[in-house]
Amino acid sequence: MTLLRLFLILLTSSPIALGLAQGITDPGNKLDAYRKQNLQEKVFIHTDRTTYITGDYIWLRAYVVDGSLHRPLGMSRVVYVEILDAANQAVLQAKVPVKDGAGHTSMFLPASLNSGNYTLRAYTRWMRNYSPDFFFHRPITIVNPFKPLGLQQQVVSQDLDIQFFAEGGNMVAGIEGKVAFRVVDATGKGLSSFRGYVLTGDEDTVAMFTPVRFGLGNFTITPQAGVEYSAVITDGRGRVLGRKSLPVVMEKGYALSVYEQDGRVSIAVRSNDPNSTLQPQVTVIVHNRLAAMQVLRGQLSSGRTVFRVDKARLRDGITHITVFDYEGRPVCERLIFKRPENLLSIEAVADRKVVQTRDAIKTRLSTTDAQGQRKPASLSVSVFRLDSLQYEERVNIAAYLLLTSDLPGTIESPEYYFSAAEDAAVCADNLMLTHGWRRFTWQQLNEETEHKFEPEYRGHLITGRLVNAEDGTPAPTIPVYLSVPGKRFHFRGTQSKIDGRVVHELADFYGPGQLIIQTDWSKDSTYRYTLDNPFDSRMSDRFPVRHFSLDPSFESTVLARSVNMQLHNAYREEEKNKIIPPHNDTLVFYRIPDQQYYLDDYTRFPVMEEVMREYVSAIMVRKRQGKYYFHVLNNKTKEMFRENPLVLLDGVPLFNVNSIIEFDPLKVKRLDVVSTRYFYGRTSYMGITSYATYTGDLAGFQIDRRALVVPYDGLSWQREFYSPVYETEDQIKSRLPDHRTLLYWAPDIKTSKDAPTELVFYAGDLPGTYLMFVQGLTPDGMPGTAQLTFEVEERDVD
Repeated sequence: MTLLRLFLILLTSSPIALGLAQGITDPGNKLDAYRKQNLQEKVFIHTDRTTYITGDYIWLRAYVVDGSLHRPLGMSRVVYVEILDAANQAVLQAKVPVKDGAGHTSMFLPASLNSGNYTLRAYTRWMRNYSPDFFFHRPITIVNPFKPLGLQQQVVSQDLDIQFFAEGGNMVAGIEGKVAFRVVDATGKGLSSFRGYVLTGDEDTVAMFTPVRFGLGNFTITPQAGVEYSAVITDGRGRVLGRKSLPVVMEKGYALSVYEQDGRVSIAVRSNDPNSTLQPQVTVIVHNRLAAMQVLRGQLSSGRTVFRVDKARLRDGITHITVFDYEGRPVCERLIFKRPENLLSIEAVADRKVVQTRDAIKTRLSTTDAQGQRKPASLSVSVFRLDSLQYEERVNIAAYLLLTSDLPGTIESPEYYFSAAEDAAVCADNLMLTHGWRRFTWQQLNEETEHKFEPEYRGHLITGRLVNAEDGTPAPTIPVYLSVPGKRFHFRGTQSKIDGRVVHELADFYGPGQLIIQTDWSKDSTYRYTLDNPFDSRMSDRFPVRHFSLDPSFESTVLARSVNMQLHNAYREEEKNKIIPPHNDTLVFYRIPDQQYYLDDYTRFPVMEEVMREYVSAIMVRKRQGKYYFHVLNNKTKEMFRENPLVLLDGVPLFNVNSIIEFDPLKVKRLDVVSTRYFYGRTSYMGITSYATYTGDLAGFQIDRRALVVPYDGLSWQREFYSPVYETEDQIKSRLPDHRTLLYWAPDIKTSKDAPTELVFYAGDLPGTYLMFVQGLTPDGMPGTAQLTFEVEERDVD
């Protein structure tokens, strides 16, 4: 924790601009300085399925990793998960508690949701310092059978998105180079078959091209100065589908060409700029997610030089290549992809490929590295029924961490680039040519790094701003108190910062509650507090939601899923609503009080003043000019404190003792007294007097109107996934229906280096094809995935 605190102090007090001001002009040093001061996080979410019926739960596991090495990262303790509709409006939100980079929860889908395609996105508070383009996004579908489905054949717009990308970023006059293309339809799916023609302004054809896969490909051209190039896209019948201009030709500049040969990556830099003859120095920086950096320096000879890098030295995934001219300006960039060689191998083996309803399915999971050595890993496992709505899962952790998380927008079929297909390498290179690096840009090195959102390294942060009510100016160094009343209440006190910002940390606040935030209005009555939204309001435009439509042939599947869900909810209500209690400290912030009074142990008085004077010997009650005061007896000095103690009612501070004196004592169950000076953060109290009602909800006490009182959801509860057991004959023959389409969900399975991990779960009453989908990560950042299918048949009748 000490190192983490030191990291945060350095992070907030040493912006990279300071380093630049001291003359760090070498781009390699700039990159290294940026990397050290900008720790990157990535979040991956494994959901149990991709298609849901309202009334279902979304079960999810969060993986939080270091953005460079992909090792589980324990810096953030909360992951924010949102379900966004097609208009990017959040319809559901959750705060998922995580520890050591792992967390899980469930989200109920209410009947108020409309049928449609949605986006699940997730991020940490620290990630909010960077672009929302690199929050985790994945599509899900929700079907509400209780509202009109609008079953219809999908009508797809014929409009095409046609884009061209010069290798390295520049088409330079007289220098031959590649130009990549990307042609997708209105849904974002690549056009599989077309022919393209590159034309000059005089309509002369200078190149032809066709896609390799996913609407991607490239062609070679030697552009000429002053010529404007365009391309025409046609279908198999010669009909024109679209037309698009190519990038503008630069009369002088730098060009980049990257190719692989004999196990080495060749980086050819060319220039027709006259200044490059006088100043031929060029620098090439090669890095993988800001790490494993290589800095190459050379000089142009006759406008050309070639650098070579051993491919074996490159890390798996995306490598970034940038060319800098003699002045240190980035002039070309290119991404290349190395198919992973060090993925985690997960072997999932079932004891049978075909089982009967209510049979046990016994599986073994083992995890090994590329050399076949066992490696411990943390896995999440989902087993679900396949049908026309629920297809095989394609979003996997390896493809996300090593590919899509470092590229902006949606990548079609990312798992294909990891396959052994003959054209996978060519397709991957086309993908690299058509995508630029967006997680990091060189311009960021010359900008001051501001980290507005600190990490939640111990728990959820509730933030806001305190201002003067009259003129709206910040109100610094003012004590601000936050309470969540309850039988086990939460209380936090802090001071506003110089800019009026207020930060309260609630490490173990779960479920819905009520926030009460106030200043000591007896001293500070002219302030106004505004609560911040803990969720990010910025939206990425790089993840368009597909148009929703259901083919009429799916109607029977929708109805069957709906009936199955309702039966399961009706007959398994108690089992499916079990909450896993968090491992929280059950004591309140002052721990064990010095005195504790249960008022039912005494003769009840109808007036609080009488209770205090007759029974609470540790507190002296005084009244002066109509105002009451409490003086706590100091256990150490045996003298009375001269100031009022901190007075709490169900965790809410009361700044006027009269208010508690006037409260009905018959509503109070317990009184705790701390009889020493209590230090809490930067504040100290002359003892504590804490009243607890029977209900924990203030029992009708009227909070001062100047306090901010708002409903607030804390961390999400962890719900226990219910999976019935059919071990005995009576259980197998039970007439209680079992219509589960999700047979099994386990968000945190551990494998070891000693032996396979065994899982046992049971089929329900629904025959069909089922898929087990496994995802996981090792402590050293090796991701992996596996799946197996099995059949469930009707049980033989004896």
